[in-house]
Amino acid sequence: MNTPRIPAYRYSVRFEQAVMANGWKPLLRQDYRFEDIYQEALQHHYATCPPLVKMRTLYSKLHNANGRYAQWMKRAIAAAIKAGVLKDDDFPNTKNPRYIRTLHVTFAMLLLAYGPNAAYNRTHLEKLAKYTGFPAPITKRARAEEKFAIKLKSLTEELDARHRNIDFRFDQQVPIASHIVDFVITVTKEYQTSVVVNKFVIEFDEEYHGSIRQKRKDRERDTELEALGYKVIRLGKQNAQEWLGTCYEICYPLHLPSAIQEQINLLIKTHPRTGKRFIPPTNLDVCLEYLQTIGAIKSRSKQPLVDIANFLHQNGVSSKRARLQYQGKEMRVLVIEHEEDN
Repeated sequence: MNTPRIPAYRYSVRFEQAVMANGWKPLLRQDYRFEDIYQEALQHHYATCPPLVKMRTLYSKLHNANGRYAQWMKRAIAAAIKAGVLKDDDFPNTKNPRYIRTLHVTFAMLLLAYGPNAAYNRTHLEKLAKYTGFPAPITKRARAEEKFAIKLKSLTEELDARHRNIDFRFDQQVPIASHIVDFVITVTKEYQTSVVVNKFVIEFDEEYHGSIRQKRKDRERDTELEALGYKVIRLGKQNAQEWLGTCYEICYPLHLPSAIQEQINLLIKTHPRTGKRFIPPTNLDVCLEYLQTIGAIKSRSKQPLVDIANFLHQNGVSSKRARLQYQGKEMRVLVIEHEEDN
């Protein structure tokens, strides 16, 4: 049985023997979910064989690892104790951390979460959590993210108070699949029962997210989350405050791609006789004002139909101006020629 590997930890032969001895044998692919069997095998194995992590090997894979293992360990232990997640007597060699060779995975993850460069260690945390079955701890946040978390929670409470039949729930450090996301806002609407209408994942990105490698990882992560029905919103220090202000103004969490598509769907009408899809010239000012508020357009002219045509073109919708008989009178409209698949 081929078993996956994680940084600084390899599955032992005892694990493979435990899997096979307890009857977890491969069936047809369509008859079982490998993840379920895998988690069951992990729980059985770790009940008798605790997962130990080689700390020096793990440290060598961390961001900015410069060989000063003892210094990193000392700072990580001190930070975790100060945060109250560890106690002084959890580590017998606290004064000489260079002698700490292996740790239980729960302690190793706590040091990753609260130690130096904690924001860069999320990938290692997620891998350890996924391959050992132990939940990852909440990571230490930068000061800017802490301030944003307070404001985001306040925004959620304000939106919940403003809407009568819509509930907004705010959660932090939420495990989703194999990831841990910063914040989740769940929007439910009260019909006869509560129905989830939107799930927003808000990620507060630090400076390291600007690297090419990290951007690629973020795109892959976003694709996985979107496949699970989440709308991903990525913010940073530069645009977080502006985004919060916009959300207060429109009374809803702003996910720009879906907000733009919603406005396009509201604009386009179908002619009852010809079947043509078109945009009438009525109520365009209200739409343009909303689009300017959410940042979908930068400026407006004195010709609303031209502004709408430019907006459609920027978002992959081709249109042309024409005259069309509608609602008992002839009017100048935008006829939709082609719309790209989103």
